[in-house]
Amino acid sequence: MNLSLIRINTFANYLGTGFLVIISVATVPYLLNTLGADAYGLIGFFAILQNILSFFDLGFSQLLGRHAAIAKSRKIEFSFFADILKSFEVYAFFLLIVVLIFASPISLFFSDYWFQSETLANDVIKSSIEIMFICGALQMYVRLYKFSLIGFEDQVWVNMFSIFISSLKFAGALVFIWTVSANIVHFFVYQLVVMLIEVIGLRLKLYK
Repeated sequence: MNLSLIRINTFANYLGTGFLVIISVATVPYLLNTLGADAYGLIGFFAILQNILSFFDLGFSQLLGRHAAIAKSRKIEFSFFADILKSFEVYAFFLLIVVLIFASPISLFFSDYWFQSETLANDVIKSSIEIMFICGALQMYVRLYKFSLIGFEDQVWVNMFSIFISSLKFAGALVFIWTVSANIVHFFVYQLVVMLIEVIGLRLKLYK
């Protein structure tokens, strides 16, 4: 990798990370004011849940990224990379199925015994948490595809796409709750749609 490409990739990484930090912080007061403290508390729980579910990555995404870098430099290794990518996709699918099975009873427990709200009904909390679990499971696909693309030195595209997705997740969410619905369940449905767009976009780029 030449020095100019390293500089470009580094700048792209800083730009993508910086944009995410700025837009996520900038939208906090508007989300809090529009959705209310209880609903925003669910958004905070969503962030925590995503971090917890990322544990099930088990380092697979980093491993895939390393093999992508090897495959880029040595074409003979590409078939091995393709094989382990498919294996990890099967693991991600299995994780998604497990989450779908257990999301409802776990969400019921949290809504009945964990969260206490005077403004949100239990069924609203339960539905919101169920969608959170699905989004968290889909995040596994995002990590696999994103690290693979980074291994192939596609940092510029990855970060530009991340900026687009971050804009949808935060700025787009504000537009959604201002113009369509301020219901917290609808907010999480919107986030699920954005997550699906992210997964599909990354997969199409990787398999291109």
